Amino acid sequence: MPFSTFSLADIYDYDIYNFYSYLSEVNADSALWTGIKVAIERVESLFDENEVKNAVKLVKAIGIINLLVMQVCILVRRIYHYMRNML
Repeated sequence: MPFSTFSLADIYDYDIYNFYSYLSEVNADSALWTGIKVAIERVESLFDENEVKNAVKLVKAIGIINLLVMQVCILVRRIYHYMRNML
């Protein structure tokens, strides 16, 4: 069986394609998803055609990392409060 790898830009594309309405309306992180979309639109208008593809991939990767970091911060905060109350 072949082994496939996915980039963070691929993950962004998958999430937007399959969960767009949830991510843009109901999700607690909808502002972050909208921010990524706006950043992509700005990159597309600022860079020339030769650089746009890589620049968009970079913006998508940074956006996904930002979303993951936010979730990790929330988790760490919850663990901290749990441990503080338990001790």
